[in-house]
Amino acid sequence: MADFEWAQSVLDADERPSLSDIARALQILADSSADPELRLRMQDVSFQQLLSLLSGLAASSAQESSNLTLWRNLLRCVGNMIADNDARRAQLLEDPTYLMTLDSFLTSISNNPESTTLVDITVKVLFNLCTDYTPAQKECFNQNIHQSLIYCLDTRLAVDQGIWGLALDLTCMILEHKQELKPSQEYPDFEANAPRLLRLPLAEVDATAFLDALTLVAAHLLDKNFVQKLVEHKQIEHIWKLLKRTEHRMLSDRETEDQDDYDEKQYLQFQLVLSQGLADMTALPLYNDKYDTTDSFIQSLYPQVIPTSTDPTSRSPVAPAACLILGNLIISDEAAISLAPHIPIKDLFAKLGRSNDSAFLNAASGLLRHLSTPVQNREHYFADPEYLLSTRHLYTDIPLEQVQMGGLALTRQILANMKPRLVALLSSATNKFLSTLLSIYQTTTSTSVKLEMSRLVVSFFRTLQASSATVSEIETGEEEATRALFDTPVNTSSILDPLVFSIKHAAEPGIIAIQAEAWLGLNLAARLPSGARKVSTAFSDDEELFALFISRLGGKPGDGEEVKDERPEWLREKERDNAVLLGAELIKAEDVDGDVKEKFKLALREKEIRIG
Repeated sequence: MADFEWAQSVLDADERPSLSDIARALQILADSSADPELRLRMQDVSFQQLLSLLSGLAASSAQESSNLTLWRNLLRCVGNMIADNDARRAQLLEDPTYLMTLDSFLTSISNNPESTTLVDITVKVLFNLCTDYTPAQKECFNQNIHQSLIYCLDTRLAVDQGIWGLALDLTCMILEHKQELKPSQEYPDFEANAPRLLRLPLAEVDATAFLDALTLVAAHLLDKNFVQKLVEHKQIEHIWKLLKRTEHRMLSDRETEDQDDYDEKQYLQFQLVLSQGLADMTALPLYNDKYDTTDSFIQSLYPQVIPTSTDPTSRSPVAPAACLILGNLIISDEAAISLAPHIPIKDLFAKLGRSNDSAFLNAASGLLRHLSTPVQNREHYFADPEYLLSTRHLYTDIPLEQVQMGGLALTRQILANMKPRLVALLSSATNKFLSTLLSIYQTTTSTSVKLEMSRLVVSFFRTLQASSATVSEIETGEEEATRALFDTPVNTSSILDPLVFSIKHAAEPGIIAIQAEAWLGLNLAARLPSGARKVSTAFSDDEELFALFISRLGGKPGDGEEVKDERPEWLREKERDNAVLLGAELIKAEDVDGDVKEKFKLALREKEIRIG
């Protein structure tokens, strides 16, 4: 008891005691604060005096401030006295110097045993400060303490020691406030610090620590600035490695962890976060400035676009992510031409035709669609008829809107401007390509799928309008192909139905251009043999469609009131041009009924539109 009273008197002395007395007093107080039976006596010790000593030592001479034993005992006292004591925690936060001093111990470059011990104690002090105390967590975030902790986790603390897990928990506490707060320095020394963060989930730790480490990464991936800098510093590969690591840990932990402790949903959620992070990064314009086919990371992805599992129900995130990263690399025909020779296109289509994994189907169809954009690639790499059969799997067998749209879009791209290929497909007596498409259109309830079907039909008509080949077999095939388009069975949808649907329903921002494209489709259809008659019949049977035709001609309605049309000017002009040309085609066509022709002539005349 006498020693304790002496130690207390040293702190309360009016004149500054010697360094040796301070060191001995702190040793006594630290031992007392660590002993549950003696801890009550610490209530009489002035906490403010300890804080004053902390700031005083930080500003004192090199000899005093480098006395690690003295610091260790002082921090032990402070740490034990703030545990579950919000009043003392608030005192510690009053002066930023205290946290800055603690931070300096975390970032010290010394690795001698005493310094390492001091790091351990500092982590414990901060843990006691932040546990169940939000103001401290926020202030630590504002002072970038989490950055220092990440440095320690990666560099200074041993993974197999309990202090590593404590520091990880503490860092998670602080980063809970990342969304609402901004650090005083946004990602200082990013090129060094970011990999430290992204390496944490690679450590050999238990499942709980692994998921906690992923939590830290996920918190950063929600930050657009962080994502931007990852691309800027070419560190996308770190996220890719984490995605693969997460899948590996999920499978291994499923076997080794207790069933009560293993929650597969958490692993799957992190896979989604990492996959979305890769999507966000590769969607940035900066991505295409930093990466190309000469990059070793990009080259490593080529074989990984193919799922390794033979199980069609497999849901590995690796192949979809590889497809996404490579697909977003293609922003020009040159990029597609450069990349195509490296992608196992044949194997990719084979997997596309068997897989039930929607993420893979979406990503793979997107990659293939980008690759098939240049005509050169379509001719060299996409000529196999089996590819269209594989693609059909997406819109016939998978009841998911996005997958079906991807399948239709890929089909459209493969056949775009490939006139001989399309003619052969449509004129084949054994191929049920067209009837399958119209059946899908007739049965689907998805507006988006119907609109995508409309784009496909327009592409058919545009391709068939391309300059005719001189080979007589192809010309004969064209007649059969056109007949197949228009002479569909009574109980199925007409080839024009998707176009009419788009004209009536594609009114939302972002898809209104499909309306103009649909008017073009009707115009192109009317130029084909038997097309004008088919188009005129559609208008004869549908007064609403004819009314929309009149509205697209512009001008004022019969009562003289101005038509309110808030669509972009370019779109209105495009639709007007297509509508006028359509009217002209129907009027001059020989197989259109006279009554229908007069109807269109009158509509054009009322708008004072002359056709030659």
